[in-house]
Amino acid sequence: MLVAMPYGDTPGDAATLDSIQAFGRELFGDVFPLVEKNYRVEANRENRAIAGFSMGGGQSFTLGLRNRDKFAWVGEFSSGAFGLQGSTWKSKCRDSSRIPPP
Repeated sequence: MLVAMPYGDTPGDAATLDSIQAFGRELFGDVFPLVEKNYRVEANRENRAIAGFSMGGGQSFTLGLRNRDKFAWVGEFSSGAFGLQGSTWKSKCRDSSRIPPP
């Protein structure tokens, strides 16, 4: 198992979708290629997870659900992302119609 822990501090309010997408661009454009070039990893969805704590929990949850083609596992720990006005778990997903009802 390899764990990469990028510094997810982005400009502005870290809980906004713009800020989370900025972190995603860094993760997918810089971190993934660096890890895949320098370490022997299986670079596919089934062997990749994303998780985070606090601010990173909100980022991980949003990026994980919006990029289900890249992550088989999503973990969110102690995130305040649901406290935002108008924010729901379905609003975090790109295609919430594919999520089964509870």
